[in-house]
Amino acid sequence: MWIQVRTMDGKETHRIDSLSKLTKVGELRLKVSELFKVEPERQRLFYRGKQLEDDHTLFDYNVGLNDIVQLLVRQAPPPLALPARKDKEAELSDSDSGCGSGQSESDKSSTHGETEGQLPGTSAQSDLPDLVDPGFGHYKINEFVDARDLNMGAWFEAQIVKVTKETEPPGEAEGVASRSDEEAVFYHVKYEK
Repeated sequence: MWIQVRTMDGKETHRIDSLSKLTKVGELRLKVSELFKVEPERQRLFYRGKQLEDDHTLFDYNVGLNDIVQLLVRQAPPPLALPARKDKEAELSDSDSGCGSGQSESDKSSTHGETEGQLPGTSAQSDLPDLVDPGFGHYKINEFVDARDLNMGAWFEAQIVKVTKETEPPGEAEGVASRSDEEAVFYHVKYEK
């Protein structure tokens, strides 16, 4: 059987042949590294919103003939000389998936935690825009949320730029209880690059 592997940005797609349902994800990573020139440690493979783990087979994820697996390439970690520590924090990975040692783009742009050169008692998020409460809905304008891109089926971090309510169609306002007290709220978001 064969599958297609596509980068998250959709710019590059390759067909990978000579696979079976019993092919391990680790073996798939080796084939991906040949075609995309990306080391297996820097690859994150996704199928239908799930991250593929090395010890599972394609059958475990129900990957079929000509299905598309998405490839997210991590940035190469900068060569740093870190002091040797053996505490719990030193064992944790920098990535959000818990495998590999590099940081993803969203991790690099994240302002959670301390930043280098930060003064004690100051916030690392002081350069972010202020959160604006629109007066309705659960989220505020400029707040970061997880949003699903329906074209790719993948989840990304997005920033809310506008919040609107659904307007009632004309003719339904008089004498008809068309809705309960709840109104439909729409969140307009932008994805970070």
